[in-house]
Amino acid sequence: MNTPDNDARMAAGIASIEAHERALAVAQRFDAERAQARPAPPEITNRPGRAERRAAERVRCPYCKSAAGQPCHGPHQRVLAKPHPSRADAYAVQTTACPDCGAKPGEGCRNANNPYGAVTHPSRVTAGRQP
Repeated sequence: MNTPDNDARMAAGIASIEAHERALAVAQRFDAERAQARPAPPEITNRPGRAERRAAERVRCPYCKSAAGQPCHGPHQRVLAKPHPSRADAYAVQTTACPDCGAKPGEGCRNANNPYGAVTHPSRVTAGRQP
């Protein structure tokens, strides 16, 4: 039985299906354009320090508490161009063995069986930054 309410609901449903199909067509067009796009030139994609920054962002920042995969932030939640130095130290501790004291990845540096005062040896941080 067709009533005015049913006709209105049916028209609204058809309109929403058509809107959905239009949105899918736009998304497919964007995907096709993205697939055909030129990659960024190497001088942009391989900026100095980018690899080190991305590597350090794999761990949680002990200073600003940014989650792994997120950039560090400063005052008023402003995104920083470089991670905090303590984040680079934390990444080095988690991934690199220390060449000075022989601490294994995941262990803190030690000096004469005492914890090292500055958390990590500078050589460990340098070794952790190299790919």
